[in-house]
Amino acid sequence: MATKRSIANEQEEPNVSEQERGVVAERDLVLVVDDHPVVRRGLVALLGAEPWVERVLEADSVANAERMAAEHSVRVAVVDVGLPDGDGVDLTRRLRAAYPRLAVLVLTMTAEPDLARAVLAAFGSFPSFPLDPSAASVEAPCAG
Repeated sequence: MATKRSIANEQEEPNVSEQERGVVAERDLVLVVDDHPVVRRGLVALLGAEPWVERVLEADSVANAERMAAEHSVRVAVVDVGLPDGDGVDLTRRLRAAYPRLAVLVLTMTAEPDLARAVLAAFGSFPSFPLDPSAASVEAPCAG
């Protein structure tokens, strides 16, 4: 997920750490969109501890998510499907159209076939297995 750039010269010495060579990891801004405060805060805490994450923003609705995405250079969004003022799949579609480089992980607790078809039609993939509740399972799908 995070890319690295060197601020040192191009030649790299063996057995020298990236930090000693002046390699700086560029970290990503993440937006968590969920209307349940406990879920949202849990994801914020989990993702905020990851080295590839610069900062985690929170939104509790479609309107707040669209405003946050417009105001910040968000690189990754974790979006709940069920939101009080709209649909997370529609929100994801609009975010991806407005910000093509944005990686989105659609989050839901349901495994309804119609929902899976809607996600597949819109985005081409739907992980139908329980994801490991670690930030690595958020980073992996977003790395592409």
